[in-house]
Amino acid sequence: CHSAPATRIRITFDDYYLFSCAEDGCLFVFDVKKKDRVVSKRDKESALPPADEILVTRTFLDDKQAQLIELERQVEELSNQQEFQLRHRESYHREEMVELEEKYTAEIDQERQKYDLLREEKNDAEMEAEENIKSLAELHAKQTQDLEGSFQNKMMIEVGRYQKLAAEREAYHRDWEQQHQSLMANHQRKVADMQRQFEETQTSDKSAITRIMEEKRLAEDVHLETMKQLEQDTDREIEELKEDKEARLKAEKDDKVRLRGQAGIHKRNHEELKRQMQQKEEELRQYQEEARKKQETIDRLTRERDHNVKEIKQRDQTIGDKEGKIYDLKKQNQELEKFKFVLDYKIRELKAQIDPKN
Repeated sequence: CHSAPATRIRITFDDYYLFSCAEDGCLFVFDVKKKDRVVSKRDKESALPPADEILVTRTFLDDKQAQLIELERQVEELSNQQEFQLRHRESYHREEMVELEEKYTAEIDQERQKYDLLREEKNDAEMEAEENIKSLAELHAKQTQDLEGSFQNKMMIEVGRYQKLAAEREAYHRDWEQQHQSLMANHQRKVADMQRQFEETQTSDKSAITRIMEEKRLAEDVHLETMKQLEQDTDREIEELKEDKEARLKAEKDDKVRLRGQAGIHKRNHEELKRQMQQKEEELRQYQEEARKKQETIDRLTRERDHNVKEIKQRDQTIGDKEGKIYDLKKQNQELEKFKFVLDYKIRELKAQIDPKN
């Protein structure tokens, strides 16, 4: 009923059923009980235990030996194939390592050349910026010195004009004082002359006192009118001189305001120069910002170089891991060889068990 040799046969304790299994993977149950059979307790106790031995044929043993030889051949082929694969992988990894080393060496040399070129450009830019700063500072100092000289010269001219105007004002004031004193002297002299004439008339002509008194009264009236007229003329002249002096003072004040306006213009020019200087400082800051950006580019290239070095280390670590895997495969190969040795030992034991039976 089995399509392959049976490997185990067992019967139940009550001798009713028989179980058999074979290499075809099938399990058969046979009913071996007899209807009229009575099994005593003594028969059950004296029943033989199941046997561990299996009765096989010579053909089965030859097949098993052929299978063992085939397994040995397959193990040898697998070991040879594995050794070939290991050698092939080792040569491939060695070539890949050489290519990677050459590639990254060339990239490192290229990055080093770029870094040297950028460093030279940075040095040239720094030298050019320093020369520009130096020339701008010299130009600024020269312009400042020229402006200070021109401002001092103009201030000296304006001070001279102011002193000249003050001297003219003082001279006009002295002239006015002299004219005023001369007018007062003439007035006093005329008054003295008239009093002297009046006294001479009074002493010379006492007989006509009434007429003289009338004349005196008339003379006094004339004198008062004359005094009043003189005082009015004097006041008018004083007012005219005062207006003239006030007009001159106003002109001087206008000149002073004009000078202040010119001073404001000079101040605005100074502010404009300061603004230009601030613009130059802003350009300098822009140059410094460009230098900083170039420095950041250099730092970025340095970081990329470090990243490439790190990647090279990681690839070296990967190569080390692969070498570890190769080492593990070699250990597995050794385990297979040990397994092969165990199989050979078992084969020899089986042969030793089979030979006596033959």
